[in-house]
Amino acid sequence: MSDLPPSHDYKVEPITCPVCQSATATVITHILDIPYYDDYASISISCRDCGYRMNDFMNLQSKPPTRMIYPIESEKDGRTKVVRSREGIVIIPELAIRIEPTGDGTTWIRNIEGILEDIQQKLSISLAYSETEEERNTVKARIELVEQLKEYSQPFTIEVEDPSGNSIILPVDETKLQIIELPVDE
Repeated sequence: MSDLPPSHDYKVEPITCPVCQSATATVITHILDIPYYDDYASISISCRDCGYRMNDFMNLQSKPPTRMIYPIESEKDGRTKVVRSREGIVIIPELAIRIEPTGDGTTWIRNIEGILEDIQQKLSISLAYSETEEERNTVKARIELVEQLKEYSQPFTIEVEDPSGNSIILPVDETKLQIIELPVDE
């Protein structure tokens, strides 16, 4: 039924599709072994009938809301990876940019270069829709700054806030990663 390698870490189960209610959907769970972090599970749902797909990562242990801060100081730091959960917010203060989940939120894994590429694409779209000269100049300045950050010619910071505690930064240099427990909203 599956192309997955045989492993006790994978579990494949049929489910009812949350979109079309067909019985042809499956959920695949896989326990991930990520060094220095608790057990994370990769969860994928797909439906053969309507094509619905959803992927998510979650910590199997209850986590408090967190903010992780990692300084990017060199090209080596660019290999740092960010796993953003459905609720995670990625912030680059030097760009005054917050990448917030939209709709039902999506989980993704990207290295620093991938995050900067994504920001640059979105800024290019924003530039095309800018209505005033002031807006265009602001967006152009941010695009130029993204180019500098991609060359690692100046340091910058990557921050990830997550009320679920399920997002993580997988740093190149663990000693530079700061993790702050945030108060629980009630």
